[in-house]
Amino acid sequence: MLKIISDFFLNTPIVDVIAVFCGIIYVILAARNHILCWIFGIIGSSLTMYSVFYNYNLYLETFLNGFYVAAAIWGWIKWKKQETSIQKIKSYSLFKHLPIIGIALCFVLLTGYIFDNYTASSAPYLDAFTTVFAIMTTFMIGMRILENWLYWIVIDSTSIYLYSSRGAYFYVILFCVYILVSLMGYLKWRKEYKTAEL
Repeated sequence: MLKIISDFFLNTPIVDVIAVFCGIIYVILAARNHILCWIFGIIGSSLTMYSVFYNYNLYLETFLNGFYVAAAIWGWIKWKKQETSIQKIKSYSLFKHLPIIGIALCFVLLTGYIFDNYTASSAPYLDAFTTVFAIMTTFMIGMRILENWLYWIVIDSTSIYLYSSRGAYFYVILFCVYILVSLMGYLKWRKEYKTAEL
């Protein structure tokens, strides 16, 4: 058993190890509503962007991580400007989420179709699903929308299957951690949201 574990770590590219480490720090800090999350997001996403393109042929995930780098810069600037004031967490009703989900699913089908027919992308529809919804949800976290954490649980669960199908098992560990931290983030943000309402 120890040999299997040691072989797993020895065969994992160092760029994946660092990216996963940064990703875990990012999501923990984001769940704590701490601005430094964005720095670790930039580093982790940059390394993941390189790795998923060259090591796993997940082209939309490459694009997604490039987006994460840009979004992390945006998030840092947005949160930095708002540091002087108390940032309120907002919540959307189910009625407000339904059209957002519907539009995102249309983009998933369109993107999946394009990458299925015109590229050698692995799992184009699953790749499209995680990419489109992750882009949408990244904006939600930047705007401090409470339900972003629920979206992340679904996205990360799907990503576990997607990455394990490509043999990227170190990233599977990352997504398992993401699910746990997303659950904690949701509970923490909901508590802050309810406290602010009083």
